[in-house]
Amino acid sequence: MPQIDFDRIAADYPISSIVGRRVALKSAGKGEFVGLCPFHNERTPSFTVSDAKAFYHCHGCGAHGDVVDFIAETEGVSIGEAARILTGDTYAPTKRAPGEAPPAFDLFEGIEAAEIPDSHEPFQPNEPIDVWNPRKERVWRMRPSMVFPYRDAEGELLGYVVRVEFDDGKKVTPTLRYVRLPDGRETWATVPFAKPRPLYWARPGDGQVIVVEGEKAADAAARLLPLPVVTWPGGTQGVKHADWAPLAGRKVVIWPDADDAGRNAALEIAERLNALGCSIKIAEPESDWAKGYDAADAERDGWDRERTVAWLRSAAVPFDPAPPPEPAPEPEPHDEPDDEPAAPPPVPRQSGQPDDMPFRVLGFDDGDYFYLPKGTKQVVALSSSGHTWKNLLQLAPLDWWESRFSGLAKANELAAANALMNWAHKEGTFYPERLRGRGAWLEGEGTVYHMGQFAMLGPERVDLFRASASNIYPAARPMRRVLLDVPPAPTADAKRIVELCQRLNWENPLSAVALAGWIVIAPVCGALAWRPHIWITGGAGSGKTTVLFDIVWRLIQAFGEKFEGNTTEAGIRQSIGNDALPVLLDEAEAESEKAQARMGAILDLARLASSGSTVSKGTVSGEAISFTVRSAFCFSSIEHSIKQHADETRITKLVLRKRSDAEANADYKRLMADIRAWLTPEFASAMFLRTWLHIDALLANVATCVDAAAQELRDRRAADQIGTLIAGYVHLHTTKRITFDQAVEFVRRYDWSEHTAIAAKSDKDRLLERILTTRLMVTSSGANKNATLAELIVAARDDADERVVNKDDARRQIAPLGIKVTDKGVLIAASCQRFGREVLRGTQWESDWSRPLRELPGAIKTETEYFAPGLRSRATLLPWDYFEEPVEPKKPVEVAPDELL
Repeated sequence: MPQIDFDRIAADYPISSIVGRRVALKSAGKGEFVGLCPFHNERTPSFTVSDAKAFYHCHGCGAHGDVVDFIAETEGVSIGEAARILTGDTYAPTKRAPGEAPPAFDLFEGIEAAEIPDSHEPFQPNEPIDVWNPRKERVWRMRPSMVFPYRDAEGELLGYVVRVEFDDGKKVTPTLRYVRLPDGRETWATVPFAKPRPLYWARPGDGQVIVVEGEKAADAAARLLPLPVVTWPGGTQGVKHADWAPLAGRKVVIWPDADDAGRNAALEIAERLNALGCSIKIAEPESDWAKGYDAADAERDGWDRERTVAWLRSAAVPFDPAPPPEPAPEPEPHDEPDDEPAAPPPVPRQSGQPDDMPFRVLGFDDGDYFYLPKGTKQVVALSSSGHTWKNLLQLAPLDWWESRFSGLAKANELAAANALMNWAHKEGTFYPERLRGRGAWLEGEGTVYHMGQFAMLGPERVDLFRASASNIYPAARPMRRVLLDVPPAPTADAKRIVELCQRLNWENPLSAVALAGWIVIAPVCGALAWRPHIWITGGAGSGKTTVLFDIVWRLIQAFGEKFEGNTTEAGIRQSIGNDALPVLLDEAEAESEKAQARMGAILDLARLASSGSTVSKGTVSGEAISFTVRSAFCFSSIEHSIKQHADETRITKLVLRKRSDAEANADYKRLMADIRAWLTPEFASAMFLRTWLHIDALLANVATCVDAAAQELRDRRAADQIGTLIAGYVHLHTTKRITFDQAVEFVRRYDWSEHTAIAAKSDKDRLLERILTTRLMVTSSGANKNATLAELIVAARDDADERVVNKDDARRQIAPLGIKVTDKGVLIAASCQRFGREVLRGTQWESDWSRPLRELPGAIKTETEYFAPGLRSRATLLPWDYFEEPVEPKKPVEVAPDELL
């Protein structure tokens, strides 16, 4: 086939004339035009066409290309066919080979994300904002009518999506992020979120979640419904770029806009959530609704909570994904000797690719094409220009290629590349969420266990190709010391784990239940909706090593990863990759500042693993790598490093005490003798098979125990943690499903407060405690004295009695820290370097204490206040209730019944 001169085509066919046939364009001057993007649904033009630069670019969905790309995308053809549509069959010498992507255009090249400063005050509707506009290369003073803050899972601000309306009725919805420009300046700018883009949580929370289209609709739905509500940035074309992993395993109801684009977006979201193990329903809009009708319109029309809930219940129907084609029939019996295992039937093809190929075409993404060869069973990624004979031999042997493409000629190489890429285009976008590492995974209505070189569906071993038609199970290092020919452990043997755990000297006997439960669920943690973590602590000689290595590791070493000492978060993350396996970390100490930072990063990883979130990390090449973390962690150290409330809710602390009684040594010897006799590799494998072959009952009991714990503990997060551990403990006593009443009775029997975060202080309460109890050396009346900040604050009041220091000295000491007393309460500056350095050094709030303080009940955000010479700042006013001793309530006077008459 003649090759294509893309430069000549661009010169002969001005892009505005071609695009203008499909898009109504308006001149923007200097050879540029604007219009509504044909690649996503929008009401305000964000689509630009430049004859001078010979490309189109959408600032809403990111679509970009030249005139040939435009024809290829709108007609659904290859770029070669697009060029033929434009010019016929005559081409000039080539500049770009067929199938090669157009030159990359990055409007935001050189712009990097920067840390949002502590002094940033949240943007507000109808208040002016100055932001850098990379497109116009100038500052844009905007006054948004709506402001939607995007935050991460821990509530940290990531950026905003705002709505800006113009006098002519047009509006735009740019993303605002704090960035570092190529010239080194740091500023807010109109720069989209990095992919995968975060979700917008109009109301965060656990459990069932409502998905709507658009931030305005999300805020309205959050006011109408008592449930978590979420949306995504970028409109209907942004679905594929959003990070849906935070919804993995949850019940989801999608409320689409009442138009074709909304319904199509809902179906695309449902497909992605189905791959993440979600239970999905889609609410069908009423036939008489106006086009685009959504939750915001419903709120405007006077819907209340009762009506909204009633409509969703009646309109939401379960999502029914299209079933994959039937697999090829099993081969007929034959008389040849069966020395080798029969080859599994080929995976059903979705894209017209032949069934007999020795590899699967998985799809494409960002210029790369993905394949899974039967030989290696590991994913191969090839760029468009990388489809050479040398690389294609990774997919299939030489004779296979020669039989289909007649030798190694260059034209045949192009024909093979063309066929592969066309199949990939029909398969659709490849996304990393489809990759399944070793461990247990939910797959439709069932579960799959990836053993490294094969998969298990119940008791059956299957080829990794047959594990799933939608997800991908690449070959990996085989599991260590797994014996699958032993019988499952009977209940009498399983109870030995309970006995061993109970013989340890726990500070709270319930720790034995939590440890035994964790041992059961850890090997199958990938199939759980919530992965609880445990932290074993105790002094020297208390038995931590016995617990971690002689009990836990003996039972799960075939399915887990073990780390020690100075392991970093990156080391753990790279070691586990896409695996859904338990992680043991010994000597998880955090004594120095460096160790605290290292453990903080590991705890961040564990926090994400609890709910199975997707992690994105940058690489030296500038590309992001994403993978899903689904590990259950077991930490061990003398003291734990849990500082944040978010970690309290995910990690159960198990505290050991050293025995010093006369029988301690003899009991320890008997314990170790039983451990060596009972916890053999055969027993560990038998315990795994007991769990795996009854995984349906275990998962059902997890759901039952979580619901029971939620009812009794009145805390859903604590219920996720404790209920899952209880279900693992129950599994050591029975492989049958238990009733809700049985689970409730078990939860009621014990006090779980020490093993949950129910009684734990929130982060904002911990912050206030840290501030008030910080001790300072102060000078008063010519003497040095040691006082807490709380004592200094109280002493600074006008009506204070002189106790530790006098009033004037107290005020002089706290003013440079950004603290001032008033009649209404205590002002604490939002920005004061000395306060962060002297009061909060080494804590998570060292550079940001204003936001959590404002979340305290009764706290008030103020305008700029004067504290000391050179120190002016906005502040938070805390009422005096936080600084005064609580007044003991008076006992009610008992009144005789006749006195009430």
